[in-house]
Amino acid sequence: MRKRSDGSPDPRDIRVAVIDDHVLVRDGLTAALRQDGFDVTYAGVSPRALLAQEAPPDINIVLLDLDLGSEGSATPADVRGMVERGWRVVIVSAMANPDRVRLFLKEDVAAFVPKWEPHEILVYAIVAAAGGADLTSREVAGIMAADDDPQRVPLSEQELRALQLYASGLKMISVARQMNVSVYTAKEY
Repeated sequence: MRKRSDGSPDPRDIRVAVIDDHVLVRDGLTAALRQDGFDVTYAGVSPRALLAQEAPPDINIVLLDLDLGSEGSATPADVRGMVERGWRVVIVSAMANPDRVRLFLKEDVAAFVPKWEPHEILVYAIVAAAGGADLTSREVAGIMAADDDPQRVPLSEQELRALQLYASGLKMISVARQMNVSVYTAKEY
C-alpha cells in the first residue's frame, strides 16, 4: 500500500463499501469519496446482502449506518461478519441510543463517526482505520465513560480519567497536560 508524506495510507489504495438506506446519503458519500481518491467498490442498503455474496468486492473499510430503514437495523453480528472477512468497520450514524452504541463498541469497530461531523473527519477516520488505528470521537468517549455495564472490561483509574477529560471536550494535548503525561500516553489511555 502506498503511503502519503505523513505515513498514512494513500486513499487511492483504500477500497470502501458504503452501506446506508438513504439514497442521497449513499450516493453523496460515494461521489465525495471517489473525488477524494478512494476506490468505492460497493454501495448498498444491506450489510447482510454484502455478507451473503459468495465473491464480495475487494474491501478494506466498510462505512455502516446503524439504522437502515425498511432493511432493518444493522446488528453486532453484521459487524462480526465483516471483521471476520478482514474488513475494518467505521460506523457512520446519528448515534441516537447510547445503549445501542455500546453494543457496537463491544465489537471490533475501527471508528464511530457521527453523521453531523464534517466530511474531513470521516476521511480522517477512513485513512486512520485503513492504517490500523481505532478512533474515538468525544461523543463516543462520553458514552463509553458513562457505561456502567458490570461485564465491561474495567478501565484503570488513569484510563477512565483520560476518557472523561477527552469526552469533556479537551484536546488530547490538554488531556496529557492535565494528567501530567505525554500525549502518546494520553492517547494510549
